[in-house]
Amino acid sequence: MLCQKFIRSVGLVAIILALFSFMGCSSAELGRDPAPGEVELFEDLARFYQSGSYQTLLKWVSEYEARGPFGSLYPRIINAKGLALMALGQNGEALAEFNQALKKVSGSPELQAEITHQRCLALFGLGKDLEALGCAKAVDPNLLSRAFQVDHRILVIRIQTKRANWVDAAVECLSTVRQAPESARAIAPLFKQTLNKLDRLSDLRLLFKEFSNTAITDQLMYRLAMIELREGSATDGEGLLRSLLLRFPDSPLSINAMRLLKEKRLESPAQGMRVGVLLPRGGKLSVFSDRVLHAIKMGIKTSPKNREKIAIVAEDSGETAEKALAGFERLVSEHKVLAVIGPVLSAGAETIAKRAQALGVPLISLTKRDLPEA
Repeated sequence: MLCQKFIRSVGLVAIILALFSFMGCSSAELGRDPAPGEVELFEDLARFYQSGSYQTLLKWVSEYEARGPFGSLYPRIINAKGLALMALGQNGEALAEFNQALKKVSGSPELQAEITHQRCLALFGLGKDLEALGCAKAVDPNLLSRAFQVDHRILVIRIQTKRANWVDAAVECLSTVRQAPESARAIAPLFKQTLNKLDRLSDLRLLFKEFSNTAITDQLMYRLAMIELREGSATDGEGLLRSLLLRFPDSPLSINAMRLLKEKRLESPAQGMRVGVLLPRGGKLSVFSDRVLHAIKMGIKTSPKNREKIAIVAEDSGETAEKALAGFERLVSEHKVLAVIGPVLSAGAETIAKRAQALGVPLISLTKRDLPEA
């Protein structure tokens, strides 16, 4: 039942477009000329398929097969018949039609790849997972249209998931989104299902190393952070949560990440705290910045309670908003500071204040501007 629901839901528009991809093709691409009435028949089949009139489509194809003659569109018409049968849940009959269509294809690797993709779907619908996987791997995705490439890779993900090949399924999810960012919305639920089955820290770390920058990497970062925290790697886990908030502020996981960071901050021991300082370290303000940094260090040293517990980490804020924000993010994600002092310039100060508030990082601004309250 799940297989059939998937087959009926994967890219109806893409299937229709591929089904009628002969429109606008040159005669060389089609091979010989279409037989009389084949073009008109295809236009009718398009309407039947799009409206869900599968039985009518099958009737018209049967009449066409009975009367002949067959022209260059014959493989595409048989492919249409297979699609209608598959939509009706008759995957075995559909498979036979796809096999027949493949025998008749000549001079069109693209059409052959598309029909083979439909054949893989029919095999999956029949529960022949291993055969469907072999079929899918035999297809060159570069021969498929972009929409069909995504549908084909979703099929591979479904097969790998059903066979409990969780790492392979995760790799396919991430590589699909990296190649086609527009597929993130369709892939995200599949990726979430896959990640919930991945518990080995080594697997998750390798995935993050390879796919650290995709539209669904936020899910991977959160899962890896949870496992790092569970295994006792609090520093790495909290660093991943901070990076998630910095890189994916609009992610649905940001609320959970923020809550966990605040909980961890309350649980953190006073020993070994790091405080970040954000100052312009170059140019005409460097002398002033050195004095400010020296004053901060002296203030900590004069406090017996803090001198052994707090380490100061300085980052360059530059003289632009972009550089200031980058310096703040380095302090939080790389140095994992518990609080930040600065910036001293107004450039980027408001943006940094909002980001600090979102991350739950205390900020002591040295600007003269009023900033949003944390």
